[in-house]
Amino acid sequence: MFELLAEPRPVDGHDRLLDAAPGYDGTLVTLWTTDAGAALLTARTESPGGASFPLTRAAEPVSARVVRFGPELREVVPIHDLTIAFPSVRLLPDGAVLVVGHRCRWSASGPEHNAMVVLPDGTVERTGVLGDGIEDVAVSPSGDIWVSFFDEGVFGNFGWGGAGPEPIGHPGIVRFDRALRPTWTFDGPGMADCYALTLAGDTAWACYYTDFPIARIADGHTTLWRNEEIAGAKALAVDGERVALYGGYSGERERLAIGRLTADRYLVERIERVPLPGSGRLALFGLGAELHVVVGGSWYVARPFG
Repeated sequence: MFELLAEPRPVDGHDRLLDAAPGYDGTLVTLWTTDAGAALLTARTESPGGASFPLTRAAEPVSARVVRFGPELREVVPIHDLTIAFPSVRLLPDGAVLVVGHRCRWSASGPEHNAMVVLPDGTVERTGVLGDGIEDVAVSPSGDIWVSFFDEGVFGNFGWGGAGPEPIGHPGIVRFDRALRPTWTFDGPGMADCYALTLAGDTAWACYYTDFPIARIADGHTTLWRNEEIAGAKALAVDGERVALYGGYSGERERLAIGRLTADRYLVERIERVPLPGSGRLALFGLGAELHVVVGGSWYVARPFG
């Protein structure tokens, strides 16, 4: 089912692929650095008890390259001083890119800035705070930045919650504008962990823990459908009233469920096993009616609705 689209390649000696994501324009945006840069950007610390925690900042600035493929190489954006650890990259409508770190500490002196907008020439236009515990980031054709959060981002960690301020990710999904300011927060029943987020144009769709309803967010209004059959899906694709959910818990990681939305629930019509190609998956995304995966340095797409 998965079709090879391209095999992204490094540039300028930056040959460690850190992140990749499909864009609304049919291209793939990728983030590369060197071996030394990757070690700094993915460093962790270990507590005396043996627990491992990700660092939120690199110990020193790192050189990186954002490369866009469509499927051929289209554009290279240099980043000379990247310090945001565990970064993801997304394409913005004017060719600028958004770089986001998934973890963000709060202290009495203020929160770390874990997001930045970089112009095509490498100039950093602005930095900002998108919160801790980020699960996924998606950018719509109009430039809205949708951020989903896992449980630590919802309930608090790294200084957020408790003695610190309420976590930015407490609602589970937050929409930001180009200036990295929040413009909307999820208004449905309590979300503990957003497992899957996708955009179909400017409409956002999600599936979240604990009951895994299907949520559609259009024009600031949320509509929910009960989902009583499929738990733990990690990617979601939509085509009109049809919804595909991919992945699940142990033993169901390659499950593809396809169903339709009725008046108030998601009705599964068929379930099949769809293995991911290759090994070493870097990223899995739903984007509109498609599922995208970057694995083993290659970019694949599946169209579950035919």
